[in-house]
Amino acid sequence: FNSCSSFTELVQAFRDSGNTIERYHYNRMMNKEKVYFFQKDNKIICYGWSTEKPLFVSEKNKTLDVKDGVILYDFFTYKEFRNKGFYQKLLKKILNQLEPNTKAYIYALKSNIASNKAIVKAGFQATNSHKIF
Repeated sequence: FNSCSSFTELVQAFRDSGNTIERYHYNRMMNKEKVYFFQKDNKIICYGWSTEKPLFVSEKNKTLDVKDGVILYDFFTYKEFRNKGFYQKLLKKILNQLEPNTKAYIYALKSNIASNKAIVKAGFQATNSHKIF
């Protein structure tokens, strides 16, 4: 389990893994967002982001704005590592790393059944019918 809060750290981790750095990675780091990931043999197998700032959710055309915690978003697991519990484990690690009493929020589309199951197994509770956990 690793995390990066600087662009330099992110570049090194992604290059070591053979992943491509994208412009949005830079923008997120400059926005003081953080990326968390699991690696196996220096290869990133799954990752996700956190922010304390308002987050625009394009699928719903709405902005999530929480004043009392962090928003976890944009998680991805590479195909060969899916259905092995890495997403759920990554969420649990992130929750354990947060400062005590910090609330964490995560959004998932209702149709993303696998993601919703992992989110609940990681310890999140639904807060409303729009599946904001």
